[in-house]
Amino acid sequence: MFLLYSGGKDASVLADLISKVKYTYGLNVELCMLTVKFPRMVYDPSDETEKKIIEKCISYWQDRGFNHLWLDTKDCDDSIFDRYQNTPCVACEIVKSKVLYKFMSSCTDTAFLISHTLDDVFGYLIESLFILIKYGTWENLLENDEEIFGRVGQLQKRVYRIFSHREFKKKNVFIYKPILDMSEQEIISRLTTEEFPLIEESCPKKMGKQFVIFKRFIHQALDWFRKRYNSSNVTVENYDDLIDFFRSKHLLIPKSFLENMNLRSGI
Repeated sequence: MFLLYSGGKDASVLADLISKVKYTYGLNVELCMLTVKFPRMVYDPSDETEKKIIEKCISYWQDRGFNHLWLDTKDCDDSIFDRYQNTPCVACEIVKSKVLYKFMSSCTDTAFLISHTLDDVFGYLIESLFILIKYGTWENLLENDEEIFGRVGQLQKRVYRIFSHREFKKKNVFIYKPILDMSEQEIISRLTTEEFPLIEESCPKKMGKQFVIFKRFIHQALDWFRKRYNSSNVTVENYDDLIDFFRSKHLLIPKSFLENMNLRSGI
């Protein structure tokens, strides 16, 4: 079983949970962390202090029972960001998805785990909302523009628990994205208590503020969202409450509808 490990908060919390489940129930499964070595400025730094932090993180999880595997990106270096100066996270997603897809295609009898949090869910919903605003509801969007509706469907398929696992293109290779129903505050509290070592998101410090990953912006959109829908009690703290609110405003495509659409929602 591979856990996609970035060295960040979400992946560390998921690794902790998976490790405890394995040893509590005596599961006979090999655990391995998988890290795509990109961006190189983060995972292959020239600074010796940063290298030692990465080594400390990997060593910590090895002591917790995980193996670790690097996936190299020999065909691509950080110069790709020159082509995506305004949307650098897109470049990162392209490179990592390509490398992961190639690796997954070479595997058999394997499961891949990807951390998925309430912030991710809210991020997908907000991104789809920006598209939906012009149309008001998902029903109006479907009636007026099926192509854009498909894009919204891809985003919203990621927020349902029923779609949190799927079989890869070959048998016995599965991708799981369990939703951690924990607020950002709960995740940080767990990190503080457990003292997990983390690999710093150093892209903004090294390359500029446009390199802050998208999910770090979503809480800035929360106040705007509350004002627009005149609801001060909307929070990113409970999965069911978040889903129910978007559903009540006709901003969430029903899962039964998505099940009948041939949509892929990415790795």
